[in-house]
Amino acid sequence: GFKDGSPEMDRFIRIEVNTPGSLSYRLASQKASRQIYSNPLPGQHDPHTGEKVPVHDMGDIAGYIASKLTDAVSGEHDNIFAKAASAALRIAFFPFQRTPFNILRKGIRHTFNPISMMDIAIGVVQNSRKDGGGWEWNAQKRNPELIDRLGQQLQGAVLMMLIAGAGAGEGGDDDQDKPLLITGSSPFLPTGMSERDARMRSGLGPFRVSFRRKDGSERFGFNYGRLEPLATTLAATIDIMKSAKRAARGGGDSYDASMAALGGFVSQVQDKSFMRGIGDFIGLASSVMAEPDLRENRKALQFLAGRTAMVVPNIIKQPIREADNQFRERSNGFMQELMYQAIPYGQKPAKVDPYGDIAQKVGSPVSRMLDVTDAGTDNVHPTDAMLLRWSDKHPDKAWFPSPILHAEYKHPKTGQNIKMDGPQLAEFRTMAGKRLTALLKREVVNSANPSILDVEKVKKATTQARADAKKILSFKFARS
Repeated sequence: GFKDGSPEMDRFIRIEVNTPGSLSYRLASQKASRQIYSNPLPGQHDPHTGEKVPVHDMGDIAGYIASKLTDAVSGEHDNIFAKAASAALRIAFFPFQRTPFNILRKGIRHTFNPISMMDIAIGVVQNSRKDGGGWEWNAQKRNPELIDRLGQQLQGAVLMMLIAGAGAGEGGDDDQDKPLLITGSSPFLPTGMSERDARMRSGLGPFRVSFRRKDGSERFGFNYGRLEPLATTLAATIDIMKSAKRAARGGGDSYDASMAALGGFVSQVQDKSFMRGIGDFIGLASSVMAEPDLRENRKALQFLAGRTAMVVPNIIKQPIREADNQFRERSNGFMQELMYQAIPYGQKPAKVDPYGDIAQKVGSPVSRMLDVTDAGTDNVHPTDAMLLRWSDKHPDKAWFPSPILHAEYKHPKTGQNIKMDGPQLAEFRTMAGKRLTALLKREVVNSANPSILDVEKVKKATTQARADAKKILSFKFARS
């Protein structure tokens, strides 16, 4: 060997550093690739070594899924139609494969969970099996990888204990009383959309760190969702803890908790901008299954408009989007969605909450462009705070005013049910919300410790407000 500081050592270092293809050169290149999450996925060829990265299936579940995606969108095909389909998948959904999956793998490996521990155990067994048969410790030379993954799981376990010790994770029956609350993901399911909206209005949306007052209002908060890969690890850890706590309160078992945690992971995929292609693929597939007629499928039309509008660079669209101080409702048609996707400023109606107030963005256009955490304070509606308290204590009986996505009115003369168009729907949302606010002022509810009777009062008022608004507007709409 060489002695430190000797001429021979200095000469060896100079040769290694300045010679392309040397061992040190390859190792440094591999480390740099890992640092920016561009290292090759299982099944792909490593440009630094020229070798194919092995696929360990159950020994590396996330890597196995990544390899299947690689085969689907980057594999060599002899059939011209298969080549066209593969190219379409890359352009439409997966233009970048390595970075999203490498971030995902790193985030999952730092999240303590039984599946990963079992995955590591299987990897240890596979690593001890010789190619020709028989057993030998570290026969496949994977010990460094498996030890690294085990260490990451231990780090995840420490993170879970710290969150549990601080009592900061969501999912408990006292979330509204905590001075610090960290949220995980939030499902996009139709049954959970109203609760997701209520939590976002209250500063408890997905991937948020919220400092709270004693009355349940937010003192200050920020979104950690873009701080990857920490965000994936933290959100997945919170989701696992939340699912276990809610399953226990709702009388569920470990299977229910596991399914809820898996649903949270899918929600992460749909929420994260760096995995938007995967989220679009999941959302579009689910939407097509529910509504096969693409002409009536809002998600399909929205996706098509978004891909068509890709001709306008995001560096132009983002400042325009952030200059708009209001959140926007769903589009009323393909052309409106296309115009909004290309130049996103005001083409769609402003988003109105169930109480008739326009949903405003936090901060200024400049701060929204520069601050990736969306730091600020959200004002909590008293009714939302009461319903959230009830939901925390009784997750299986939670109820929130649903967003008005479509509606019909009965023509006063013909009795025919007519679907509201975009402007009519916007007017109906505002009037119904204002009417609900007026009705709720007459009701007396126990906001600190709500009961099912308090929830029923809000539910009844919501139904009455929307019926009253629809009845009043039907005469106006019939004349137009």
